[in-house]
Amino acid sequence: MHDLINLIPQNCKDLEAHQKLMVYEGIGYMVSTEQQHQPALIAKLLAYSQEEWVQVINQAQVNHSYLMDPQVIKQLDHIIKINQRVASSVGRQYISYLQTVFNELITVYNIYSQCISENLETNDSRIKPMKALRRDILRLFQTYIETEDNFELFNAHMLPSLQNMMTDYVSSNPNARDPETLMLFATIIKKDSNFFDANSLQVILDTLCQSTLGTIGSDNTSYPEFRIGFFTLIHHIITYCTQGLFNLANIDQQYFQTLIQAVIFGIKHEMPEIMEIALKSIWDLNDRVLSVPQIASGFYAHCYTTIIKEVLTVLTDCRHLSGFKLQCQIT
Repeated sequence: MHDLINLIPQNCKDLEAHQKLMVYEGIGYMVSTEQQHQPALIAKLLAYSQEEWVQVINQAQVNHSYLMDPQVIKQLDHIIKINQRVASSVGRQYISYLQTVFNELITVYNIYSQCISENLETNDSRIKPMKALRRDILRLFQTYIETEDNFELFNAHMLPSLQNMMTDYVSSNPNARDPETLMLFATIIKKDSNFFDANSLQVILDTLCQSTLGTIGSDNTSYPEFRIGFFTLIHHIITYCTQGLFNLANIDQQYFQTLIQAVIFGIKHEMPEIMEIALKSIWDLNDRVLSVPQIASGFYAHCYTTIIKEVLTVLTDCRHLSGFKLQCQIT
């Protein structure tokens, strides 16, 4: 294993970028089978990309404009892609390395996010690769979270910085936002649902959900890249944070009503994937409401008739050709 890692520079020198990623991923799977010394092996596996990362960060600390160089953007994005492949292959032990670079990743994310917002109306050719790099940072976090099962360290030291991304998301022009932010928080809610009480959900609904709904709510087609993430986030709130959602409904019924309206909006989409997510959300919500009488009475009195009416409307028109099974189950 050590010899294979030591030979990475030599074995990869003639490979294309995507082929190098496959090498790192393959060795990562080998590292994941080791019973001992996994953190040390992960650090060694990433030592070569870490050396490049440190050089770029050190230069950026002297001069922030260094990060605006197109070649530097490309270099950083490749390093982050390497980390993605290693994170997906080694599993939750990747946290041993992630915690050493997490703050720097957040700093790089914030720098590029600010630059994207400030130069959005220009024809700067660097905007697209900066968006790609920023998205890959979000995907890296998401990849790690999907493999984690103990969130004590994550909640204490990483989640607060990720929650700050919601403020950046809301304050940005819709064209400067990254839809992967929605998928990131959908994944966090799915895997770390115990953390999200009524107050935490209120923040998410006030920021990510309201701002995205304000962007996509006028029709069923604009900003298509945001719709999957938005409705997945709504579905995960309903499915994995049911108690927090019901507690929030007891505090302010308007949040629950907004969620219902968002799901109804989802079933009207002609894109099958979005419609399926929204229909599953209704099915899961109905299933969970049944077990909470104090919520069920208000739900069936004020919401369920509207839901049935809208589902029947979609079921009987000629534009929506999918979702028949779930539509029938709901009605």
